[in-house]
Amino acid sequence: MTARVRVGARPRAWLGAPVVLLSVAALIASEAALLAPGRTLAADIVFAVLVFILLNAAAIALRSESPEAWVTARALQALALVALARVVAFGLPLHDASAAAGTLAVAVLIGLAAAFAAPTLGASLKGLMAFSPSVDQAYAAAAGLVLGIAAYVVGAPTLWARGAGGSRIMVALVAVAAASLTEELLFRGLVQSTLQRSIGRAGLLAATALFAATYLGLGPAALVMVVALAGLVFAVIVARTGNLTGAVAGHALFALGAGAFWPVLLGRRHHAWLQGPGVIVVVGVALAAMTVIALRTAGD
Repeated sequence: MTARVRVGARPRAWLGAPVVLLSVAALIASEAALLAPGRTLAADIVFAVLVFILLNAAAIALRSESPEAWVTARALQALALVALARVVAFGLPLHDASAAAGTLAVAVLIGLAAAFAAPTLGASLKGLMAFSPSVDQAYAAAAGLVLGIAAYVVGAPTLWARGAGGSRIMVALVAVAAASLTEELLFRGLVQSTLQRSIGRAGLLAATALFAATYLGLGPAALVMVVALAGLVFAVIVARTGNLTGAVAGHALFALGAGAFWPVLLGRRHHAWLQGPGVIVVVGVALAAMTVIALRTAGD
């Protein structure tokens, strides 16, 4: 008796990597295309459409009996969370609220969504957030502090205006802590882990590129490159340890150093020569070196 061969499951599994990479590219391209002021509504619509497309693509993949298709579905669901974060960031009716208050609101909403989604995506919040002191975790915190200086030097904006009151400073500090936790959970805990399961070592780089893309409108090119470098360092630590605590600490120190500590200690004025081509080359070399380390780590 001849066995009947199921048609459809295997071709869908083979489409996994291209679909995931195309989705990452679409998210990055959307970030780059929507930087101009006054495009808030357009950005909200584009990312809302991407949420719909990614979730429907994930649903199609879940219909397959192929394990590879299920891995692809989890990656697409994690990417949909990134698009959802942008919908919330662009569309939240904050009116006259400060930037710090807006950051805090987005961080809380997306952090809760990511926490609820984590078990479905195969991530253990207990494992990711369990405090486990190690040399790697110390490296992550130290790297955040050092790279915060680099970000300050190349033109990072300050977290609060000169002469801000105590309440505004407190909101900014809480916002940084919340954003650090949420971004690490989303990009390293969920997106990076699902992309690595789906497309291998390229997943670590894709998740970091997506993380850096959300900062494209923050400042000069050198600053975005420093953010990408910090993201790669945190990505490598998380890939090695499977734990987010060091990356969260490093992320918070990076943001606080760049936007608060160093401006207070060294002044708020940035010299133009610190944003020139030479600085971009130096940061680019460091980024390339860290990329090689990341690829080696992801391949272990």
